[in-house]
Amino acid sequence: MLACLLDQRQEPATMPEMAWTRPPLEAWFDRHAGDARWHLGRTMIPCPLALGLSEALATGYAPSVGEHALRVHLGRLEGLPPEAILPALGGTGANAIAMLGLAEPGMELMVAKPAYYQWGGLVQRLAAPHDFWDPWTVTPRRPGKGRRAWFAVHPDNPTGRLVDLDGPDAPWTTDDIIVLDEVYRGLRTDGLHPAALRGPAWMTVGALSKRMGLPGLRLGWVASTDPQLLESCLSAQEHLAHSLASPAVHWVLSHWEDLLDWQAETRRLGDAMMALLDAWSPRLARLGLQLHVPEAGLSTLLRGPTLADDRAVAVALARLGVFVVPGSLLDHPGTLRIGMGFQDTATAEEALAALCEHLETVLGEAPLGLKAEVEASP
Repeated sequence: MLACLLDQRQEPATMPEMAWTRPPLEAWFDRHAGDARWHLGRTMIPCPLALGLSEALATGYAPSVGEHALRVHLGRLEGLPPEAILPALGGTGANAIAMLGLAEPGMELMVAKPAYYQWGGLVQRLAAPHDFWDPWTVTPRRPGKGRRAWFAVHPDNPTGRLVDLDGPDAPWTTDDIIVLDEVYRGLRTDGLHPAALRGPAWMTVGALSKRMGLPGLRLGWVASTDPQLLESCLSAQEHLAHSLASPAVHWVLSHWEDLLDWQAETRRLGDAMMALLDAWSPRLARLGLQLHVPEAGLSTLLRGPTLADDRAVAVALARLGVFVVPGSLLDHPGTLRIGMGFQDTATAEEALAALCEHLETVLGEAPLGLKAEVEASP
């Protein structure tokens, strides 16, 4: 019988070749960041602690052990009770859990655009009413249209700016739920508090990966003081199989005091980086560029009429060894995003000096010459 089955084996099935594409921002890093002498694209200061990735990132099928202790620590970090914290696989995983958890009958999902590209892709795959709203412009309130869940992030993210929660033009009503992405809050001594402290209608998405400079350890959370909302998110997490790996949780718990010390050092360095930006802004202003020192986080945006073709300018800078992110990849046409994730101020100042020097060269070239630079760029 076995011989008969073996004789009936078929050739492996074939399928058309697929064009695998990377998201534009990731493709930009792949192409231009690796060889940069001055890397002005980092949004966090990497933690110097040895991760031990082979142990910390091990996976398993069992529920995570130690999550309660992790919730206690995260609650203290945020000023929230432990039961208000639901750990997740990074900020991206936390946002996905919140969106799936709130996609229930009678709820309309309102997704900011421009924002994270994952939001738009996910909401269009959920069997739930949804709409997009523009954080740049006023969105009229629509009372009496049913309950809505607003996924809010400032278009200048990751410069640390937050959506104006209390302005007269805020689109939500008292019956709505607001999910505020705050993954960059706390990177500096900004004194901002999580939106979840405002009450049960407010949810916060945070990320230890960003807060502590741990890009290899994706650990985030959803926070809410509404038990029903958290129960919905917990159910969504179970459906997504987004449980944390126990070794990763244990690694964080065993290094917690060291991580708090590093957070204090990160904040000191972050404030020093912002002081450097202030010091270099007059030279950038002479080039017709306006630099906005961020309210939180470690990134800023350069704006100016000479950056109309921001991608061409960024490619030309990359050819000279200076890596920046063109704003057109992030729905910010006419801008350059600058990241100050350096571990010392001397290197940061060297990078800013190189940026200014090469911008003077690049912006002095003919616009048509710059356009030719983008032909080989993704």
